[in-house]
Amino acid sequence: MMQPRDVRIACVGGCDVDRTARLAAAPEFGSSNPVSVATSSGGVARNVAETLARLGCQASLFSVVGGDKVGAMVLDRLVGVGVDVTGVDVVDDEPTATYTAVLEPEGGLVMGLADMAILDNMDTDWVDAATPSLARHNVWFVDANLPAASLAHLLRRRRARGVAVLADPVSVAKAPRLAPVLDALDAVFPDAAEAAVLAGADGDEVQLAKLLRQRGAGAVVITRGAEGVLLSDEEGTADVPALAGGTVVDVTGAGDALIAGFIYGTCMDGDVHPIRYGLAAASLALETPGSVSEDLSPARLAARLDRLKVAQ
Repeated sequence: MMQPRDVRIACVGGCDVDRTARLAAAPEFGSSNPVSVATSSGGVARNVAETLARLGCQASLFSVVGGDKVGAMVLDRLVGVGVDVTGVDVVDDEPTATYTAVLEPEGGLVMGLADMAILDNMDTDWVDAATPSLARHNVWFVDANLPAASLAHLLRRRRARGVAVLADPVSVAKAPRLAPVLDALDAVFPDAAEAAVLAGADGDEVQLAKLLRQRGAGAVVITRGAEGVLLSDEEGTADVPALAGGTVVDVTGAGDALIAGFIYGTCMDGDVHPIRYGLAAASLALETPGSVSEDLSPARLAARLDRLKVAQ
């Protein structure tokens, strides 16, 4: 079994600036609401790349940012934690993507607002330009911020190269971009609504996971927030509860931490299923403001994983 430092992981997709607006009280729609606002780096692929780097993995980001100060800030942070950003293009005449999360006082998501137009620059020509660098990676993580044509173009290369590919649908609106390429995915991480879109059918989560696997997906991890996940893979289907305890500070980035922890777990020796690493990483992310826990480390993850074992 390879260790994390032996695996090169390419994270392909969204890179943005997250703005978190936490409500002081329950939301009053149609009226002004007092909030406290915080800003941090974000984007699904970017979050996964940073989390993996903090866990000691060789992570590279392939994305686009604007030629503005916030874009430079995002890249500087990544370089500071060891992420390779040579695959990130700077588009001088467009602003860096932004995602604004409106949170309840307790940290739950009320609404997410995404300004991601710049990510459309990741077209098939962009994929062609990135391919030589991507070919040097063992694992690809992709998110559905890429246009549908780009995802199909990219994952055709996967079949030829035999790399492992994991994917996140990002949202109900973007999930259809992954539907035609499910058979190229070794693992996919939708929530229930996204799974229904991917499956093109209604049903309970077990039925949806079965349909996705029938359509070619390897492992299917249906995320359930505080309830944990439904995992369906070659070993069967199981409910895996979240790690209880700890104060939820910010839900932003917890799903991305789950994916990064899962990828990290696939690189580790032992008989612990990768989903356990993912749930441990997600629990740490919930306890910190921003998209990625700044004090995340292999030691902290191992300690949280031990706690998870005891709890279950």
